[in-house]
Amino acid sequence: MTTRTEGIECKTCGKMNDAHAPADGGDAVPEDGSLSICFYCGVLTKFSITEEGTKLVPLTEQEEKEAMEHPDVRRALAMIRRRQMQE
Repeated sequence: MTTRTEGIECKTCGKMNDAHAPADGGDAVPEDGSLSICFYCGVLTKFSITEEGTKLVPLTEQEEKEAMEHPDVRRALAMIRRRQMQE
């Protein structure tokens, strides 16, 4: 299930992130700390949701290491890389 979200610019490629689809089949509405993978460039970030709004923030080195241990994250990144190679 995909949920449309407020458009947030990817700080790596500049494309707009305006949808969220959980790789693990969980809740499609992003929460504070939810992982995000840019569909265009594949960069991993996380949602920061505060009273001021929603933004994507870089992962710490430890957070990225932990994310890469998750099979669903690796699968999603592989899918994005295959799509990029086909373009």
